[in-house]
Amino acid sequence: MFSLDPETRTYINTSTVCDAGGEVYDVCFHKGCVYAAAYAGGDIVRYDPGQPWDQWNNKNPVTITHLGSRGYIRPIAGIRVGPDGMLYSGWMAQYGKYGGAIAVTDPETGKTELIENPLAEQAISGVAVDDRFIYCGTSMGANGLPNKKGELARFGIIDRSTRKVLKSVELEGATNASAFVLDAKTKMLAMTVNGCLLYTSDAADDLLCVDLGGRRNIQKKQTYSTNRRACLVTHTIHTHIH
Repeated sequence: MFSLDPETRTYINTSTVCDAGGEVYDVCFHKGCVYAAAYAGGDIVRYDPGQPWDQWNNKNPVTITHLGSRGYIRPIAGIRVGPDGMLYSGWMAQYGKYGGAIAVTDPETGKTELIENPLAEQAISGVAVDDRFIYCGTSMGANGLPNKKGELARFGIIDRSTRKVLKSVELEGATNASAFVLDAKTKMLAMTVNGCLLYTSDAADDLLCVDLGGRRNIQKKQTYSTNRRACLVTHTIHTHIH
């Protein structure tokens, strides 16, 4: 893990954060601690910057859950703290398998529930959460396998309390929906699809218009481009969740 003090310009680049590789894909912050999701062991690690570093004895940082033994190793969707204080992370399956899972982890105990292949047998590449819903995106990628053929990446909405999938939508022409960012105040969501930025805005925007507030009306204009330039594809989805 790397940290920088912008005032003093001093930085820290830590040593290995866990025993099983420790390639950190993302971090989040909760009650003064840093929680990291790491490849290749499928680890979620807690680090308290106010305490001495002692990874050798698995004290600080400490691995609180290990998902590799449960079939998930690469946290491509990153990790988020939900309004319930739980950690939500999105994973790609182990080498030689398609699929993915959303992991819901208690930061105190490490107890983890897996929501496996909620939209399809596809890797979870984007995740965000609010007081009612889990929002997720998928990818056709896999560890050690070619991209999955004959399917499209999906965007989905899951009821946070029941874990029921409320909506699963194929994204036309897409192989990946990732980098989810949800604004807690406005309920607006930003993501990337095939490397292009899609985000909540007004109707004048040429990329994406998504309103996740009120009646949860989702209305999208999608733009994908192999050369990363805006190439408009008209495709509108209306979803009402009361």
